[in-house]
Amino acid sequence: MNREPKTKSWEQYLKYGQRHFFKKKSIIFEAHSLGKEGFYYLKDGFVKVSTKTLSGEERTIDIIGEGRPFGEQTADGQPYFSTATALENCIIYFFCYDDIKSLMDNDHTFRMLMYDGLTEKLKLLTNHMTVRSLPSEQLLAQSILEIKQKYNDHKIPLTQQELSRYTGLTRITIYKIFKKWGDDIVHIEKKNIVVKQPRSLRKIVEAS
Repeated sequence: MNREPKTKSWEQYLKYGQRHFFKKKSIIFEAHSLGKEGFYYLKDGFVKVSTKTLSGEERTIDIIGEGRPFGEQTADGQPYFSTATALENCIIYFFCYDDIKSLMDNDHTFRMLMYDGLTEKLKLLTNHMTVRSLPSEQLLAQSILEIKQKYNDHKIPLTQQELSRYTGLTRITIYKIFKKWGDDIVHIEKKNIVVKQPRSLRKIVEAS
């Protein structure tokens, strides 16, 4: 898979973290479990961050790509409100706030890395609020383009069920939209979503 991880700025700081390996489908942290007063950094792999609705349905909040921090929500040691799961084998670093306090206080570059990560999450939240108001077809097209950008590849290793959890659309709705688009734009291949014509998806989004 052709990827361009954004790890250069973080490389010099990995020595301050604790390196861990997580197998595919393993849980990194779970909703309602006590926070570890630190955060994670994804060196290699992909991570799904999800939560559950009041009815108990799983909803995917974000898909974390290489070179991104995550799990900052428990800086105060309070329980996690979401669950992080490895979508594939992952190399992850955990940074304990007590161990990097001096970095936070004295290293401007490190502070900016943290700031950029939090800013990206605020943009993600704002974008989700905007995208969720789109009609179903535009919502699905925009979501696929977002995920494709994270994977930097025309194949997205997600099933229709996982795409349903990410978009909030039912599997039947997704199936009908895929059928309308036809295999020339998007199709399912061995549990992968294959994007054949991203330009067509952009046109669908712009038509909203």
